[in-house]
Amino acid sequence: MQFIAEFSPAGTLSRQHKEVLLKCLDTQTHIHSFSNRSIAVASTGPLVVRGEVGVLVCGELFRLSRAGDPAVTLAEQMADAGSQREKVPDAFIEQLCGQFTIVYWDTRRQMLKAWVDPVGLGELFYASAGGSLILSNSVKLLLRHPAIPKEINDRFLRAYLIIGPLSTEQTPYSALKRRSMGAKLRARKTALRCTGTGRPAIGKSHTLQV
Repeated sequence: MQFIAEFSPAGTLSRQHKEVLLKCLDTQTHIHSFSNRSIAVASTGPLVVRGEVGVLVCGELFRLSRAGDPAVTLAEQMADAGSQREKVPDAFIEQLCGQFTIVYWDTRRQMLKAWVDPVGLGELFYASAGGSLILSNSVKLLLRHPAIPKEINDRFLRAYLIIGPLSTEQTPYSALKRRSMGAKLRARKTALRCTGTGRPAIGKSHTLQV
């Protein structure tokens, strides 16, 4: 399953933004999409939307307390809780096992959250462009977006060739960042906050202006 999404805290998105995402996906399989003034999403997997609250679950997972819950059921539970103005606690996500990337948004609160599984089998890449946050589980999809620069990150590549695989949020492309291994991403209003757990290299948090 692949997805690409664009989040605008200022609520400046139009229908054209969703059309761009659909072109980035560029697949013959059935595509699920959703958009409003704050978020546009295109995915090859199901989306669950309850009013201005939505959830996308990418991957395979189960809950520690009750094995076998499908991703759609989890998405429905999260969306229902959000639509009833209940918070979706991080503790709920911490009870999940498997390979997953989860994206949750609530445009009433101008807020988006994303989580990656603790092992880091799921992937999440993102870039800031034109006042929006664009995110996906695929570098290829992000590079197809016309607003994202394609400049190569020479410093990262030199370090990679000398040291090998790096535990870092950097990628071979200067505009793209990566989150993995239990990482959480939160965007609200004009700030993007990233936190992580696991290895110390990703255990820090910082704020980036969108």
